[in-house]
Parts: sequence; structure tokens; C-alpha cells
Amino acid sequence: MCILLVIAGGAVVASHQPEELAIHVKAAIALSVLLLGLVRFGWAGWIGIAVAALEFLPASPVFHACLAPVVLAIVILIRTEPLPATEPPVVESGKAESGKALGWLAMLTPPLVLMQIAFGAAYRHKVWGVMPHLAGAMTVACLVLVLCMLLLQRRPLLRRPAIIAMSIVLAQVSLGITSFILRMLDLDTGLWFRVFSAAHVTLGTATLAATVSLGRFVVGDPAPHGEDPGPEK
Repeated sequence: MCILLVIAGGAVVASHQPEELAIHVKAAIALSVLLLGLVRFGWAGWIGIAVAALEFLPASPVFHACLAPVVLAIVILIRTEPLPATEPPVVESGKAESGKALGWLAMLTPPLVLMQIAFGAAYRHKVWGVMPHLAGAMTVACLVLVLCMLLLQRRPLLRRPAIIAMSIVLAQVSLGITSFILRMLDLDTGLWFRVFSAAHVTLGTATLAATVSLGRFVVGDPAPHGEDPGPEK
């Protein structure tokens, strides 16, 4: 939650509010102190701390905007526990291949979401135009929705996280469309634009976290099709 608040603050600064920069920096420093607690998770925690430390290096704003979502993704990856281990059911070879394909899709989705976050940051900071971001938004949103629909059909145990991920994606796309319309109407200096833009950026980070969590569940699911293997005979 603290990471999302800091990201939202950064989005407000990027929305023509440089006077909020001091607050954003102080919040980032406070968050970095909290992230020191990741050391108890071993090498993965140290990677999270190292990524957070890179935020304070003078670099392009696009690079800066991509690091915070990565930090949250690492925290989610560390904190997400695999499903309880049970004896996996015997499946046909065709279903096994389908399960492997679903696993690859689940692992491919988070990097593509991160790429879309980078496209959005490039557009906000006027490095690129809007077309890469719009094209990437449609592609990545469809990919996440397809992944979630497949999980609903084939992994009943993952129904809740799949529905949560779908809800986040749909809300994030809606907020992005609203922000784009406000910008086209030259209303990008008003309060509502700042609110919708900050929410859009924050939910983009939440989308990455949700897909990372789904990938962790899919890869760590001992029952490839979410079936109950039943009592041992």
C-alpha cells in the first residue's frame, strides 16, 4: 500500500504539479526505510532493496517510473505463497501440454505489463507519442483478460485472484481512456485529470503486481488443472 501511495504521488508530480516533488521525495525516503525489512527474505529481498536504491540515481524519468512497479512486483513475489502441496492428478498428455502453455503465458504476461508501464511513462513525460501506449494497452489488456479467462476455466483454485486481476485491468483501462479524453479536451491542468491520471498509473502498478501473483500461483500450483486429486486410495 505504501508503494502504491508513493507511485500515486509521483504521478501527481508528473501531471504538471512540480510543487509536490518535495513531498514525493520525502515519502520515497520513508518507504525506502521500510523496505530495509526485506533483508529477512534473503537474496530476493536484497534485490528489492537494490532496485529501490536505483530510484535515487539521476536517470531518465521513464526509468524512474518503471522501478517502483518492479519493487512492488518483487515484494508480491516474495510474499505470495504457492498453493498447498497435494498429490497431482494424472492428466492426459494433451492436457499436460495445455498446462505448460498456460504456465508460459502466465510468465510472459508480467514483462509485457511492465513494458506497457514504460510506454505510459514515456507518453506522460513526452518522450514518445501516445500511439505505442494505446497499442500496447489494447494488446496487454487482452492478454491479461485471456489469461484470467483460461484460469477461470482450468484452475478453479485460482478463481479469486483471476477475478481480482480482471477487475484491476478493466478499471485501469477505463481510467486511462478517461485521462486521455481529458487531455484531448485541454483539461490536463485540472483536479480531475490529476485524480484520474494518478489512479491510472497506480492501477497499472497494481496490474503488474496481480499478474506476478498469478504467475507465482500458476507455476507453483501442484495440480495443473486445479482439480481435486481426492483422497489417496
